[in-house]
Amino acid sequence: MTLFRWFSNFSSTGMTSINLAGNSIAGPIPDVFENMMSLEYLDLSQSDIQGGIPKYFGNMSSLTNLVMYGSNLTGDFSELIMNLSGPVQKKLEYLVLTENNLSGLFPNMSGFSSLMQLQLERNQLSGSIQEGHLQLPYLDFLALSSNRLTEWGLLDLSDNLFSSQIPDCFANFRWLRFLNLANNHLSGEIPISFGSLSALTLLHLRNNSLSGELPTSMSNCTSLEMIDVGDNRLTGTIPNWIGDSFPELRVLVLRSNSFYGSMPSSLCHLANLQILDISSNKIFRVIPKCLQDFNAMAADLNPDPFLSPWGTLQVPSDYTWEMSNIKSFQSAYFMWKGMEVKYTNHLGLVKLIDFSDNSLAGEIPSGITN
Repeated sequence: MTLFRWFSNFSSTGMTSINLAGNSIAGPIPDVFENMMSLEYLDLSQSDIQGGIPKYFGNMSSLTNLVMYGSNLTGDFSELIMNLSGPVQKKLEYLVLTENNLSGLFPNMSGFSSLMQLQLERNQLSGSIQEGHLQLPYLDFLALSSNRLTEWGLLDLSDNLFSSQIPDCFANFRWLRFLNLANNHLSGEIPISFGSLSALTLLHLRNNSLSGELPTSMSNCTSLEMIDVGDNRLTGTIPNWIGDSFPELRVLVLRSNSFYGSMPSSLCHLANLQILDISSNKIFRVIPKCLQDFNAMAADLNPDPFLSPWGTLQVPSDYTWEMSNIKSFQSAYFMWKGMEVKYTNHLGLVKLIDFSDNSLAGEIPSGITN
């Protein structure tokens, strides 16, 4: 009698947990589990299973944990997810399919409304992950490393309760274009691996407890159009490389940190800059005269310059710009002298310099008003 056939004796006994990990299980998954409607935990890891997951798994209405690590699963991942559609889709909390031979595009998994952990690393998934395919409200662990995924351009984990340090794992995210970790409880230093994000356009890290200096590796992120690291505990001088590394930078927010020293004249190289906020730091000495070289602040600009692949640039919440549709902003709000001011029409016309609450000395350069 095979192991699976032996388990058929328990199909109607109310069994809730089965762990067969590390056994010499081979062949396709039989229908032995089909009538185990009380089963909550099933582990078939480290097996030699042929094929994929049977369709009847979708009817296992009590299953919360499905673990098949290194089980030699094959086939299209979208088909596997389709076989899990049904009552189990709303119940499943842990889906571990690490180190198999699953291939194909990443399907829409937003129907797995209870999913907390999804592990798919070391498979052969390919293509991009479309926006909305991972709208999982309870997901707190996602592992996708060592696949063939491309162009997953947006990672938005803002407005949560994430704490501890940002993991130094971004060397594998070279295609990332939008990273938003704002409004959490993150601490520690900004990871050096951020320097691998050569395609990064928008970086939001504001309102955390990040410390240390801006890593030099960030100078490799030459596509950046917006940097917002305001309201943290960052220190050190404002690096010279900021002005030399980001030719497309439009928004630079360093406010409410502990940056000190003089304002580097290399900032004047940021010809496209429209918003510069270094308020509430420890900057001293004089304002560089070359700030009059901020050409974008003097020019008549395209009123909608902040377009991104996902719509429009999300700007700092201090300016709380409201996106009314995917292509343009109908109204914008920003803080001015402690008051919220509504700016209508096009945000591309907004230009702002805020050096308040520092220890600057000397005169305001006359050319800055030009």
